[in-house]
Amino acid sequence: MAPEDRERAAHEERVWLRLTRCCNNRCLFCHDNLAQVGERFVPAGELEKAMRAGGAQGQRERLILSGGEPTLHPGFVELVELGSALGYSWIQVVTNGRMFAYRRFASRVAQAGLNEATFSIHGHTAALHDRLVGVHGAYEQALAGMDNLCSFGVVANVDVVINRLNLDALPEMIELFCHRGVGEFDLLWMVPFGRAWENRSLLGFEPIDARPILHETICRARAHGAVVWTNRLPPELLEGHEELIQDPHKLQDEVRGRQQELEACMAGEPMACRQAERCGRCFIRDFCNCVHGFQSLVDHRACEAGEVSADLLAGVQRLRMSAESFEQALAVLRTQLETEPIELVIELGSSCEGDPRDLAWPEGVQLLRVASREPDCLEKMLELDGLEMEIVLDAESAAWILRRSEDLRARPAGLIVSLRPVSSLAELDRVGVDPRRALAPLAGSGLRLLGMPACLVEGAEMLCETPALPADVLGTDRRCDLALLCEFFARCLYRVHSLRCQACTLLPGCPGLPIHYARAFGLGLLQPRLDLDLTASLA
Repeated sequence: MAPEDRERAAHEERVWLRLTRCCNNRCLFCHDNLAQVGERFVPAGELEKAMRAGGAQGQRERLILSGGEPTLHPGFVELVELGSALGYSWIQVVTNGRMFAYRRFASRVAQAGLNEATFSIHGHTAALHDRLVGVHGAYEQALAGMDNLCSFGVVANVDVVINRLNLDALPEMIELFCHRGVGEFDLLWMVPFGRAWENRSLLGFEPIDARPILHETICRARAHGAVVWTNRLPPELLEGHEELIQDPHKLQDEVRGRQQELEACMAGEPMACRQAERCGRCFIRDFCNCVHGFQSLVDHRACEAGEVSADLLAGVQRLRMSAESFEQALAVLRTQLETEPIELVIELGSSCEGDPRDLAWPEGVQLLRVASREPDCLEKMLELDGLEMEIVLDAESAAWILRRSEDLRARPAGLIVSLRPVSSLAELDRVGVDPRRALAPLAGSGLRLLGMPACLVEGAEMLCETPALPADVLGTDRRCDLALLCEFFARCLYRVHSLRCQACTLLPGCPGLPIHYARAFGLGLLQPRLDLDLTASLA
């Protein structure tokens, strides 16, 4: 599957409904068991209302029915029929598959309009699967259910929760189910909650141990023409298969699932799960760190904005401001800025006329530097000797760097380069560029990289600044919109390293590679400056 097809699938409009708070398996790695309290079955009327609301919002591409175990719901067949009647183009169930071993039930569900069943199967033998799910005979029932649904034309695929007991068996599982006609697999990382956390000493393993087995598993699936997805897998384990790194857009699902805890954290209430061992195993650790440190970001009063207001600027110490010209920036600040000192970075659009140092900036404004990604603007900025200049790297500014590399290398004030943030692979394909290749003409010039690993360019140094929160995330009342913070995190703060980076002398303080750049250009961009003693110990 091509990367653009993967991205479209990740962003597909879907309605995900939890039908039950119960299950007929007792999986050792279940992270949902603590939520299986209260009423066992979600009332059919409540589910119908959610289905109709999703349809009204245009989310009719895919309806996903889950639990607990959704097939235990007494109205399961009728709910599938309702989804079909409401016009959902694809109806999918996430299931342990055991109920589908009853052929009459499988036939009714298929006739009702079920298109796809994702079977949670975690072993290549009955002994392994049944041990992991806690029910003798579950494996044979799941396989019978798969055979039944497939015979009625329903597409079957397989979810596998990776753990110490089945890790070595993953390649064999792929072979087995490919031969049974399965063409799609989802490899899931354990979540450190519920029974998965209680059983961590039995099921846990060192992530680095999984890398060679994961690569063999992926290669075997591809040899059969099967599609592989990953769910919560650490990106560094997928070097060489970076197109399989989970789309950062999926973070929104994780955040919605823990919204109350995260919002309480931003209000100053510590998260109960914040323990070093647990966080080290958690997929959203870095986002939680961002949320946990949100008040610190606010306290630094670093903000970025186009239009600004007096309410927004109150207490801001550093502002990254978008403007079409120096005069526009000055006019806004004159009307809105009070007397508080502020460090200013101006990111210019298409115009760079005159020297900003000749303008009468309000008292307290310190112009740190001027930034742009527009070639015409960069050309004029190059003539401003002594003024710090930041090139925002994208395809157009990279072409300009290539043309003007000799002049840039000779510029006495030096250069700062940052990467243009992007929200998707599609956007990166339109406007982005391989940063290592683009900056190669400036190797050895004393370049400073803002928010990028220094190893991307020979002789470069890293410039560390507190991230500037966008105005819409920060808000005039200093309260954060969690969904917008998640988008900002995925676009600007979600960074990854290679496993090879563990031996790098620059690792402390290195921001890592932005996630979309890693997905598009690979973790091979990173060329760690190695600590030879640590390298030997890792080997």
